[in-house]
Amino acid sequence: MLSSHNRSEFLAVPQLIRFDYARGHNGFEPTLLIKASTVLLKYIVLGARMQLAFTVCDGRLLYALKLHDDGDNGSILWSVLEREEELNGIRGLARSESLVTFLFNELAMNVAWNHMPMPDTLDRLLTWADSTALGRIDHSAIKVTASPLLNCLHHHVEDDDEWLVLEVGGRSDWKAVHNHFITAGTSSSLIDLFDGDEGDQQEQLGVWLTDNLQAAITAHKFRRAGERGN
Repeated sequence: MLSSHNRSEFLAVPQLIRFDYARGHNGFEPTLLIKASTVLLKYIVLGARMQLAFTVCDGRLLYALKLHDDGDNGSILWSVLEREEELNGIRGLARSESLVTFLFNELAMNVAWNHMPMPDTLDRLLTWADSTALGRIDHSAIKVTASPLLNCLHHHVEDDDEWLVLEVGGRSDWKAVHNHFITAGTSSSLIDLFDGDEGDQQEQLGVWLTDNLQAAITAHKFRRAGERGN
């Protein structure tokens, strides 16, 4: 389950990634939260190549996930580190602690998760983490300086002077999380990222998004009928 802070952001932004340092079975663990469209999530669970990258931008730590969903081209999801929990998660990753990754769909609903073993200690990342500033960021302002860096990452996928790049994709053993929604009509709607019937799953997403609206319309009709009856 997302924290209230992360849930608010995940509902407000179409696609993004966020680090956290969440309590798991063996204590606190570096945690990567990925929100993306169902189509992009399908690429991830099918084992598409992914790269997790870090750089410094205007004294802030910027991190990005490049998903190779179109050959050498790909989609990039990114964030600027803002909170202490993110910083602790990245420090844990830099100390080679196992990374736990959770996937969230358009509804900010967790649909799959997996462990991602990390390489040896990343001294360069630890140095960046120790020197980064924290606090809310003006994304529209920092995007001016972040865009050239992200363009560089888009066209070059190896380590360089600006980016630290880690290979994290290629896994097809993701664990499914099944979510059931009981509609206003008492029927059950299932969200399953691994369901082969993609058309049905798109319909279920629509049910989850519109069910409350339909209930509100029905209630309004009943109220109007009551007024006319009076």
